[in-house]
Amino acid sequence: MTAFAALLVAIPAVQAQKVNKSGLLTKIEKSDADIADAKKNAKASTWINRGKALYEAAVEPTKSLFVNMDAAMLKLAVGEPSATKQVTLLNVPYEAWEYPISSPTSRTARSLPGRRPTGC
Repeated sequence: MTAFAALLVAIPAVQAQKVNKSGLLTKIEKSDADIADAKKNAKASTWINRGKALYEAAVEPTKSLFVNMDAAMLKLAVGEPSATKQVTLLNVPYEAWEYPISSPTSRTARSLPGRRPTGC
């Protein structure tokens, strides 16, 4: 579980967005220690705090994004895309930007469709 959380925190390391990676990892490590302790493991607050720590790690890379975000603002928030391609959604052409998931050399990428149809 910690490795998965570390991967989530490492995602934006290659992007422009600033992430307090060490702070998030510290919270997750503390949670790991708490659930390993039999006495703390039985408390609901331990599991609530664990959920909060994992949630923070998951949303941190995209917390500054919002619907209808301007292309220039998106580049400021997450950096330049590693690749672009043309896609069609509901018969409307868009430019999709691909960002690496774990490292700049990763072959896996996620696509974020541009907010403007091509030709506008």
